[in-house]
Amino acid sequence: MACSIASVIAMAGDKVIMPKASMLMIHNAWSCACGNAEELRKAADDLDVMSETLAQAYLAKSGGILAYDELKALMDKETIMPATQAHEYGLCDVVEDDTSAEDKAKAAVRNAMNSAMAMAMNRAHMMPETHDEAEETAEEKTENAESTVAENAQVMAERAIELGNDIELLNNNVSKLFFIKLTIITNNIIIANNILSI
Repeated sequence: MACSIASVIAMAGDKVIMPKASMLMIHNAWSCACGNAEELRKAADDLDVMSETLAQAYLAKSGGILAYDELKALMDKETIMPATQAHEYGLCDVVEDDTSAEDKAKAAVRNAMNSAMAMAMNRAHMMPETHDEAEETAEEKTENAESTVAENAQVMAERAIELGNDIELLNNNVSKLFFIKLTIITNNIIIANNILSI
């Protein structure tokens, strides 16, 4: 889920790919402010400038699909949109099937097993010396090929599961890192506002 400033960062991508299960959230710039009337008016003016800049990032990515007034209405009401809607607005380039990395890896293993089995069967029936020898050789080769394919498939399946686990761990770490950085940035903005107010 790319929310707030994360959605603006996503607009910088040459090719934005969103899984079907992902979302994008856009809104006007917001902040915390304190001080006298002049300082509060300035804070509001600054937010208007920031919101306009954010809008330009979304508009540039949409490539003319999203009209300015329509975008501003979406930002004004703080809109959370699924990947398909983001795609309709031109805010993402591809909506990807949300099949997990583990499922994709398992499918690849199944395909590899089927291909290896077909190749083994074809080789087992090549160049027989006699009819009886050919049948015996073909059966032996098929059994050996099936055994080898099964062993290889088991290894590949284990590696695919490990890969899926590694990808999930990486995604979790990236999400944690992003929220830590976002918290630091937010705190720095609040501190800067407080310093400017003194």
